[in-house]
Amino acid sequence: MSTPSNEDPYGKPHQEPVPTPERAAVPQYGEQSYGLPAYGEQSSDGSYGQAAPEPAGAASYGQQPYGQASYGQPGAGEAPYGQQPYGQAPYGQQPYGQPAYGQPGQFPSAGAAPMPRGPELAHWGLRVGASVIDSLVVGFVPWILFGIASATAQPAVDVFGNVTSEPNAAGAVVMLLGWLLYIGTWVWNRLIRQGRTGQSVGKSVLKIWLVRERDQQPIGAGLALGRDIAHVLDSILMLGYLWPLWDPKKQTFADKIAGSVVVRP
Repeated sequence: MSTPSNEDPYGKPHQEPVPTPERAAVPQYGEQSYGLPAYGEQSSDGSYGQAAPEPAGAASYGQQPYGQASYGQPGAGEAPYGQQPYGQAPYGQQPYGQPAYGQPGQFPSAGAAPMPRGPELAHWGLRVGASVIDSLVVGFVPWILFGIASATAQPAVDVFGNVTSEPNAAGAVVMLLGWLLYIGTWVWNRLIRQGRTGQSVGKSVLKIWLVRERDQQPIGAGLALGRDIAHVLDSILMLGYLWPLWDPKKQTFADKIAGSVVVRP
């Protein structure tokens, strides 16, 4: 017995395969689909054309792709326009704690001119000149008073039987005033003024400074006193006072003990 042509050997009716419609090709970015009106044009049924789909990951008009900064906006890790990154000084300004370019360095000098940055060691001649001026400032008036007291002195005999002279009562008062003035002027000029500002009167006239070697700051009244006491070592054969002539740092023995140097602009 033969099997009908429209049935398969198992008795099921034979079905013809249904043809599948071909998939329309997906237009590329910027291309229009075949048979569709262009973007912004009206079709025959009254509908407007649609733009071709954009590929995945493409940014819309006016938007930046992910991870990229928009136009005029700073990127990741960049400071906004007109602002400096953290830790950097604005343009034209110096970092904190540093003097501005061309400005004098920090040199606390009440009553003395500020010293510019980058000082040099003062040579021996300037130091001697400042010492001479200081000696005149401290001793000029007291020595006049001492002279007046000596002129009014009267002859006397000391305990050993030697002939000498002693000032009278008025001369003794004048001599006492001379000593008080000498000590007071020395303390003010050499300790207070020089210790706080780095400049005695003589150093101020010649524009040199007495400073600490380590930080270029005035040494203070206490260290100035210790330095002047240490000048006793300099007076031995005058060797310490001459030492700045060949010393690399132009220091006396007292300077080396106090850790000080004398500098100029």
